[in-house]
Amino acid sequence: LLICSDITRFKLIIELFGVKIADEVLIKMAGLIRESMPEGGVYARLGDDRFAMLIKKKSFDESMLKKIADEMAVINKDFLYTLKVCFGIYNIVDTDTPISVMCDRAQDALGPIKDDYSTCYAYYSEEAREKLRRDQELIAQMDSAIENKDIVIFLQPIVKADGTVVGAEALARWIHPEKGLIPPGEFIPLFEKRNLIAKFDLHIWEQACVKLVEWENQGRDWFIAVNVSEKDIYFLDVFDVFTRLVSQYKIPAHKLRIEITESALANDINTVTQLVNKLQ
Repeated sequence: LLICSDITRFKLIIELFGVKIADEVLIKMAGLIRESMPEGGVYARLGDDRFAMLIKKKSFDESMLKKIADEMAVINKDFLYTLKVCFGIYNIVDTDTPISVMCDRAQDALGPIKDDYSTCYAYYSEEAREKLRRDQELIAQMDSAIENKDIVIFLQPIVKADGTVVGAEALARWIHPEKGLIPPGEFIPLFEKRNLIAKFDLHIWEQACVKLVEWENQGRDWFIAVNVSEKDIYFLDVFDVFTRLVSQYKIPAHKLRIEITESALANDINTVTQLVNKLQ
């Protein structure tokens, strides 16, 4: 097995605590790998914060990686910062594969778990590599999809008990020129994870405003509800954005309804409460 490690956001460690502490982190990591290595194993630092290990399958125990990750979690007692170390594992099936390719595949396995604090290791698979490629493709195409209006709103009606329509909820959909309709589950969690959701949501909110203006001109007295994610609150001045949209499109404020996700409230109740009070 070829195993490659990654210290999540290592550059941030340098920025927050300085080069001396960052060096101590690397020295600690090297020491833990050395101590944990089974007989016949080979290990090395590849560069920066990346280490690699070559271990016989019969000698490998996943708990070894968890132990290293747990030991690395605390930089030292003076810093309240949780360090995330993760490992990508490549099962060598062809020893003629170039070592650099093996390392790349082990690194590829790391992608989905870098921000997942419930696990510290993942095995490389062709399926995972294909998902990584698809994710990168969607990220690269997001800006052009917004510009070309391939990302649109579908409207889910909101009705009274008697069936009278009173408004709708805006649901984001991506109609790809080649792939057709891409399910939101494939791109919304991805954009949230990569901190791209704020730009995406701004586009959705604006489309909702355009639709409200259209309804106003048609004499339809309906509202639209839009979602605000946790990341929007941190990357945008949500109050400023919504007051600007209402003013720009000359929409009655009560017709643009704002739904804030439960996770945003749970993770920072004070900030969200202040925001809600301002919006009200």
